[in-house]
Amino acid sequence: MLPGFGKQSIVIGSAPHCDIVLQGPGVAPEHARVHHQGGGRLVLSDNNTGATSANGQPLPPGGQAPFDFRTTFACGSVPVPLNHPALVLMLMAQGQQQAAPGQLIIGRDAARASLVIQHPSVSSQHAIVMLDRMMVVDQNSTSGTWVGPARIAPGTPTPLDPNGVVAFGPVPVPVGLLGQVMHSFAGGVGPAVAPGETVPVDNGEKVMIGPRPLIIQL
Repeated sequence: MLPGFGKQSIVIGSAPHCDIVLQGPGVAPEHARVHHQGGGRLVLSDNNTGATSANGQPLPPGGQAPFDFRTTFACGSVPVPLNHPALVLMLMAQGQQQAAPGQLIIGRDAARASLVIQHPSVSSQHAIVMLDRMMVVDQNSTSGTWVGPARIAPGTPTPLDPNGVVAFGPVPVPVGLLGQVMHSFAGGVGPAVAPGETVPVDNGEKVMIGPRPLIIQL
């Protein structure tokens, strides 16, 4: 299984061992943590630095705020990219539904999905990702499937950018990461995306896909 898949807690900071490495002014070696409290509820907690903000408002030392993929967080002056692969990996689990070869069935209900994303805004069966054709089909989900800034029409195959991001409700997932997940489900011993290949994140920089920590530099 992929490193970080289903991980319950990750560390954000400037130290190289962190799950999300941020390098820039005011970032402590272990600056903050994100915890999965169950049921897709993520919480970001300041690691007693007093230099973490949520939507521009400082958190007290050791303070917490829900990580809902909508709130903008910063460690020191460096934003935490909301579509960083380490974050969505925390919400992932393998489902019981068998998908067609080259495809993933995305959803919250393990009985109806091959890839579970444990988030309350993800529908029980949310979308089908056809990586063999680089298409996504929304399955009449409540919160929608988004490619770029646009919500796609339900039931309509929509092209995916292999280097882009697809969002299931508010949860953004790099398309390259979905390739890695599908490869690991099939019993692959190596990543579907070669180590060193990159995917874009919110601030326009790119992060490396592979077994090493994913580093953001400003």
